[in-house]
Amino acid sequence: MRDIGNRVIDNNAGLLTDEKEGSVQDVFEHYLKKAIEEDRANSFRMDIGTGFLFFSGFETISDTFQELIETDTISQIEDPDWGTEAPIRVVMGPETSNRTKSILLSLVTDQVIEYDDEAIEVLRQLIKRDLVDFRVITDRKFHPKLYSFYLRSDVPDDIWAGSANFSKGGLQNNIELSVQMQTGNQDRELFREWFDKLWEYGEEDLDVLEVLENVQQSDYVYQPPSVFFAKLIRYLDRDYLLDSTTSTDGSPLLEYQNLTYNIVMERLQRYGGYILSNSVGTGKTYVAAQTAATYQRRSPDKEILVIAPSNVTEEWIEVFEEFNIDSETEFLSMGMLQKQPLEEATEGDRVFDYREYTDRFSLIIVDEAHNYRNDSNRRNNLEDIIRQNNDSDVLLTSATPINISPEDLFSLIDLFYRAGRVQQFEKAGLKSHYESTRQELKQLDNYDDLSNSLIQDIKKIENELSIKITWRIIQEEFKEDLRELAGDDVEYDDPEITEEEYDYPSRYQSEVFEEIVPFLDQLNYEPSKLWDGQGYQDFDNLIFRHKWRLYKRLESSLKAFHDSIDNLHKRFILYYESLKRDIAIEENDVSSLSTSVDPQEAANATDFERLETVVGTYRTLDSDLQEKVLTNLKSDIDLIGQMLDRIRSSFGQSSTVPYPGDRKVTRLRSIIEDELTKDKPVVIFSQYSDTVEYLYQSLSSEFGGVRRIHGGLSKDKEEFVSAFNRGEFDVIITTDMLAEGVNIPRADVIVNFDLPYNPITLIQRTGRALRITNPKKVEVHNFRPADSIDRELELYEKLDARLDTILDIVGLDFIVWLMDEKKVEQLHEDEREEYVESLADYNETIATSDPSEIAPEQTPPEETRTDRILRRAIDTYNLTSDDVTAVSPSIRRPIYTVLKPSGRQEQNTADSDAEVRESVLSDFAILGETGGAPSIWTPLHRSVKAGPSDEELTESDMGTIEEIREERQEQYNRERVTAGQLGRAASQLVGQVEDAMDLISDEEMMETLSAVRGRLEADTYTVPQRNSLADNLTSIQEEDYSWMANPDNEIRNSPEWQTIIQMSEKGAGKSGESEVKAVIKYQNND
Repeated sequence: MRDIGNRVIDNNAGLLTDEKEGSVQDVFEHYLKKAIEEDRANSFRMDIGTGFLFFSGFETISDTFQELIETDTISQIEDPDWGTEAPIRVVMGPETSNRTKSILLSLVTDQVIEYDDEAIEVLRQLIKRDLVDFRVITDRKFHPKLYSFYLRSDVPDDIWAGSANFSKGGLQNNIELSVQMQTGNQDRELFREWFDKLWEYGEEDLDVLEVLENVQQSDYVYQPPSVFFAKLIRYLDRDYLLDSTTSTDGSPLLEYQNLTYNIVMERLQRYGGYILSNSVGTGKTYVAAQTAATYQRRSPDKEILVIAPSNVTEEWIEVFEEFNIDSETEFLSMGMLQKQPLEEATEGDRVFDYREYTDRFSLIIVDEAHNYRNDSNRRNNLEDIIRQNNDSDVLLTSATPINISPEDLFSLIDLFYRAGRVQQFEKAGLKSHYESTRQELKQLDNYDDLSNSLIQDIKKIENELSIKITWRIIQEEFKEDLRELAGDDVEYDDPEITEEEYDYPSRYQSEVFEEIVPFLDQLNYEPSKLWDGQGYQDFDNLIFRHKWRLYKRLESSLKAFHDSIDNLHKRFILYYESLKRDIAIEENDVSSLSTSVDPQEAANATDFERLETVVGTYRTLDSDLQEKVLTNLKSDIDLIGQMLDRIRSSFGQSSTVPYPGDRKVTRLRSIIEDELTKDKPVVIFSQYSDTVEYLYQSLSSEFGGVRRIHGGLSKDKEEFVSAFNRGEFDVIITTDMLAEGVNIPRADVIVNFDLPYNPITLIQRTGRALRITNPKKVEVHNFRPADSIDRELELYEKLDARLDTILDIVGLDFIVWLMDEKKVEQLHEDEREEYVESLADYNETIATSDPSEIAPEQTPPEETRTDRILRRAIDTYNLTSDDVTAVSPSIRRPIYTVLKPSGRQEQNTADSDAEVRESVLSDFAILGETGGAPSIWTPLHRSVKAGPSDEELTESDMGTIEEIREERQEQYNRERVTAGQLGRAASQLVGQVEDAMDLISDEEMMETLSAVRGRLEADTYTVPQRNSLADNLTSIQEEDYSWMANPDNEIRNSPEWQTIIQMSEKGAGKSGESEVKAVIKYQNND
């Protein structure tokens, strides 16, 4: 018996040392043991006031109650004021909502079926011998958690009160606080009187004994449909279906957002990660917030992490405030992740320390996730955060998951396709397809000519791991939603695309354009060979990179091209002067130089950190190589000067704005003039600030209301856009700094003055003017590069091919490119085929009051049949989260219920859903577990209507169920054999475990690995479990521990080791034996 004196009873929360803490179980065992030791057979009594959870806690201390019986320590009471002969009085009631007595009895059944046989018998004996009696409060919520112990008289000796229910969690696991009340005799008499009155108030005919005997005698325990479905939802971890999907201001998620939320939750449970790709402006933030609210409710001890660009972080905070979860959420700016990763940092670096985010989050949300598709600091830091929260799920939001190639999609998926999650892909049947498709894609030299079969393989992965509901779908299928968003009847239409062609004077072609390649071929680019700090590096692709950059600048504008050559000339002069003097000239000393160019302009064109590196590398070279570098650099300066003279001779002086022969600017002027005449505000995009300045100088004198913005100007982006939206000016010229994170709904015209390498930038630019709340026909003008320039870039063809690929795989929010009309129609038709049927089915199912009469539509690929039926049950029985949390999360003994079957039409119609394997639905829906994994063995009917409650499972029924179980077992056995020679696989893993043992010396850790080895040798792990074990062992063994003082600590603190600990405690049960868990019998009243 543990002493409870001078202890805080908080269930050993770990807040204090062991000798200062205790559990509520310790309190009960203290008094029960004390009664036994002091032989209080005639005086021992106990009062328990608790929420309706008594039966979940009884098993925890049933052994001590067994001692009370065996030692005859308790006996019936002869006290007319006590209200019962039983010495133990238990008053229970629901804490959160009123429940009928029949439902409460069903909850008693649910709790009792989790007992072992011995605990059931102990409780049955206590009730049968009138040693414990129950009263229930059904008409009011009931919150007391009160325990009174009588050892000497009919007045309680000690009274304990606090937060702890008489449940397993309340007795042992939860952080609770129970305190012994310091009362005098008069107060204790008052408490006795109070409990007597409470006892009289409660209802007395709670037939617990009948429940116990029914559980003991039944192979399958009946539960009414409401409790049965609550049990399924809890057991299958589908409580996300319960959420009201309303924010705190009472505004519900719109219907398409609700659909999206349910799909997101189902896929997160299935894969541990998902990509939310709904169109720009459709409320992805609200869907993510509802998802986060569900995770926070399910795991209140964990936080939510939101990583978003800094310019939209405030918007995320505001939405999360609406859902009352902002205080449980960490908001991290994307810019923070651009710091140097901890493992790669050197002294002086700005470092991101991922350790601050270790094991804190149940859900990680990454906004604008396409920004993490490439290897970078931000990608590496994000991977570190995810790795440190191995049990967390990952939700990525991006309207553009593919930017350049299909590889972008796989790169995003890889963020959640990781150790500990791979087995979820395998369980869902996607692992081999994902890996083989990924491998086939990697083997391609380029992505321009994807085969149709490969595109279909990629599309299958995209459909499974992301959702994209476009504006067109919302308009066609969710008209009420669109009306609510816009406040009126609106109509969405694709932008009107105009392709603007232009050419330059022929002298530009002969005097400049045709000379670019010969000019570049003669350049040596010596500084480029020195600036990585790794010695003299003569790169083969140096000319190609510079050619691409120069032609891309030329495609943008003549001025951008001129300034590139001019800046190169000034920069090389400064490099030459520094190398010749063998010093890294500092920015403050430039004015003292005597050169052919303005020193300050040369300084503005130079990266001085890079200059310092170049000089440092130069000093390491031998004298001959140093002389070569100087000679070549001087030659380059002369060549660049000659090219500058040629450009100025042909184009005109740079001070002349615009250049006299710049027909591209002339065409832009015409567009602006036409659009402003029609009162249509214009936004002009360019990739380069040089072009923005050139266009501003070229247009501002002719059109008064022209403003420009780019990164080189100290302007507040939000205020600039607000001024435009208020009508203070009508023309914006901007770089792509306005292509993301801002809304420009006043703009009616988008001009792409140059074309980006990334086609998604075109979508982002156009998306600034389009909002689903204000649909309109936006005009888009795309300037197509002059043929004389694009024959080197092939930019137009590459953009066209990339857009085709994106269309084929993920579709587009809207058209941004001049396309063949048939191609546009096909895009819309593909969307309809993919979404319309499923959304129509969803709408029909939710709106129909009698689901059993609905003829089955094609089962939507986005939402599982089981989820739809469970959601229907939630609506039919008005299930709440309180109902689900009231039942146990496990099923130790099989349960069943009786429902009416579905209508004749469903019975006779093959269902295309993968969950429905038979053309005719069975009379039974069976949920079972094989190898530790729950699954639906035979599908649920659409009907959730209650059948006759007195219908029992017959011997014939149980024979049929057993046949299905045996079929499932045979199928599982075949899969295990096919999956890879089980004996050899287990044997190889045993060797891996033994190798891991060689790395450690801690005795407890050795025991953990020994337990894993024992389970492997007994072949109790499923294939996914073995794969997970192999992944985590490999990760541990690949680490270099040679430099570590204590490898045990490093391994123990790793997420991989935590997974191995879990693996040591579980397996597939009885060598993967199939077990029936829940059965629905479909039976009409007749």
